[in-house]
Amino acid sequence: MSEKILQALMQLFAIGAALERLTLQSRSVVESFLRQQVSLQRVDEYLRLFDEYMEKYSGSGDDITRARKKIAFSSVRALRICTEINKELNTRQKYIVFLRLAEFMQSSELEITEPEKEFLETVANVFNIGPEEYSLCQLLAAPKSTVKDFDSANVLIISARENIDLRNAHQLLHDDLDGMMVFLYLKDAGIFFLSYRGTDSFIANGQPIDSSRAAVITQGAVLRCSRLKPIYYRDIIRPFLSANEADTFQFTVRNIDFIFSNGKQGLHNINFTINSGNLTGIMGGSGAGKSTLLNVLNGSMQPSKGEVLINGKNIYEGNIAEGLIGNIPQDDLLIEELSVYQNLFYNTKLCFGELTDDVINTKVLDVLD
Repeated sequence: MSEKILQALMQLFAIGAALERLTLQSRSVVESFLRQQVSLQRVDEYLRLFDEYMEKYSGSGDDITRARKKIAFSSVRALRICTEINKELNTRQKYIVFLRLAEFMQSSELEITEPEKEFLETVANVFNIGPEEYSLCQLLAAPKSTVKDFDSANVLIISARENIDLRNAHQLLHDDLDGMMVFLYLKDAGIFFLSYRGTDSFIANGQPIDSSRAAVITQGAVLRCSRLKPIYYRDIIRPFLSANEADTFQFTVRNIDFIFSNGKQGLHNINFTINSGNLTGIMGGSGAGKSTLLNVLNGSMQPSKGEVLINGKNIYEGNIAEGLIGNIPQDDLLIEELSVYQNLFYNTKLCFGELTDDVINTKVLDVLD
């Protein structure tokens, strides 16, 4: 996030704190948020900024007239700040900011007040967060919410218990898990929020899961615990994948052989099937044929025998693999002896050989600019 956005967010947290009657616990929510956004050296800098805004917005006096004015001014300030940063935040960042604000407002032991609810509603409206997502984020932030509160098709519950009485939420069993995990799926943002209510120590991609606040789970994440089997992102996302045939695919390899031009056999009778929604690794020693197999699978090298099929269609018939299969090699394609400009010019000439050097030069300079 840019410095401008982070400064604006410190104002939002301070406005919320002024309404919420600041506690040390609520300040720790701000610190936790900052640790995910900036380097450790800058956390204290933004916390000092938060404290300054907090002192500015808290004011003095407890009479009703002043309290009402403070609430009115807070709503106006929040609306202005949210409108200013709305265009600079992507959908994922908006949800994260809103959830942290919701946690902030509920970090004290006191019940959330009507002005605090109005403050959160203002933020949600400007960020275009829908009613269901708003409600579920609120529940996720609320320490007293129960599993029955999360009976939504956008929720996955993982626990060691069978037959939790929920009609809409997805459920998975995980042997010996202490407590439960509540995953809120925000499809338009492409992320999950996780609230873990238990005593096991989990780590997601090297970061410990804090049971006191929701964690952000993104594509590729792995949840690990020393005494339990890992929970992979594919396990979390699978219940939410559409069963529609148009949204799924099957990658099939049948009786693949590959013989090099010198007569050496690189692959022999390879067979397997992979369904969408799974991550598959290919393991083998040096020279076992991993690179050869990948080149056959991505359409670069036609097998000497057998078929490579996507949904029953051979990728070597009719160029159906073009634009469908991506391949990232282990080595980069930069030529060290050439400058950045020369690398771009050379690769552009390879891809657009019909263009003149002057046109290619213009394209390269546009990219560099």
